[in-house]
Amino acid sequence: NCFVLKLDLVTRSKDHKWRLQTLKFRSKSQPDCMEWCRLISSKLENALCKIGCERPQSLLVFINPFGGRHRAESIYTNTVSPIFDLANIKQTVIVTEYRDHAKKFVETEDISKYDGIVAVGGDGMFNEIANGLLLRTQRENKIPVELFNSDCPNSYKTPKIKLGVIPAGSTDCMSYVSQGINDPETAALHIMVGDTHPLDLCSLYEESGKFIRFSFSMTSYGYYGNVLRKSERLRHLGPSRYDFAGVQTFLKKHVSKSEIHFLPSSSNSHATDTTKCRYPCQICSENLVTPKIEIATLDSRPHFTNSISGGDVRDLKVVRGNYIMVNSAMMSCACGRSPQGLSPSAHLADGNMDLILVSNCSQASFIRYMLSHVGGGNRFDFPFVQVHRVKAFKHKVLAKPEAIAFSRQTSVSSSEVTGFESSKDPESTQTESCWNTDGELVESPNISVWVHRGLINIYARGVEN
Repeated sequence: NCFVLKLDLVTRSKDHKWRLQTLKFRSKSQPDCMEWCRLISSKLENALCKIGCERPQSLLVFINPFGGRHRAESIYTNTVSPIFDLANIKQTVIVTEYRDHAKKFVETEDISKYDGIVAVGGDGMFNEIANGLLLRTQRENKIPVELFNSDCPNSYKTPKIKLGVIPAGSTDCMSYVSQGINDPETAALHIMVGDTHPLDLCSLYEESGKFIRFSFSMTSYGYYGNVLRKSERLRHLGPSRYDFAGVQTFLKKHVSKSEIHFLPSSSNSHATDTTKCRYPCQICSENLVTPKIEIATLDSRPHFTNSISGGDVRDLKVVRGNYIMVNSAMMSCACGRSPQGLSPSAHLADGNMDLILVSNCSQASFIRYMLSHVGGGNRFDFPFVQVHRVKAFKHKVLAKPEAIAFSRQTSVSSSEVTGFESSKDPESTQTESCWNTDGELVESPNISVWVHRGLINIYARGVEN
């Protein structure tokens, strides 16, 4: 008789991919096989514990059957579930039936028995679950999310449950930024071994202080917001609706005269650094205490007080301009179409976001700026682009936006746009632009955005070199 010991290994492949391999050892002695199995399991658990990995025992899995190319269910059944079964991970699977289904479930149902919640879908599904879990956690800890009379948010509590994502959407930015690739098998293996990484989120509020939502990736006013607004009306076109809406928005650009207050980052890193967020990232792993942020006055020019460093007072910076886009990036926002992303040196968990201001410019200049995101070019090396690494910012529209058809005005610099008088074009009389935050529309033009360092933990380790 021959006894077999089977050992399943997680190995690194090319382009950040992880793969399963199986080794088989044969022995004539069953006790020897059992002893080797015990020793290997013990060594493995000790090794994972030393690097901070805690393998999940039970997962709540949400599948979005409508996202991306409608492949989420087959990806889970054929690729993900067999990996989880191999590791004896219990799975409770819910196929979502409507918008915010996962958010409502996580926010209201009993989820205490789960170690993690996994989204099989795109970034929208991940955002939905993150918002539901965070709102539930603050409610259970009696932490209000509204700003009320204060101009800075509370210190929100981090949920105990970790979040994971299996890429099955259109963009899959979350997987790409945290693992270097949007590959379902790689994502499932990171979850299986229990990789953990903190993730910054920001909170958005209306001018009145009303809480809007949490966001983990991009929050953008102007061009990207208008593209999303148009694409929502073209859902019948499928994924191609974004390209169609992008062309429409490009040909009829909107320029907004805005005032932006922002609190600069106190870290030594900058948005123009060439250093990327790579595992193990020293910047993300720095054990820094997040300073308490307070506003001394709202009537005069406000300033922020860093109570940790003993009265290090820095003025709130203010800029005004005529902008095509006001973007903030919590992470690089890299994806398959843009391997370097919106802000290549942004980090997953440094407590900052990159504020990117794109002033009015010519058609050719705007095309060059947008194309810089596709390759490895410097997307900040333009005279009409400013970038600041910040902890918070507020946006206010000063005048009615103006629609400018590129076919009529193809060479307009920021300094040449002095006002926002009504145009004869009927489209220029429409309402203000809107915000696109992680693919969700926010219609309120005047908002404030605040960063919360490491607010959730995800099943990932960051992009490996």
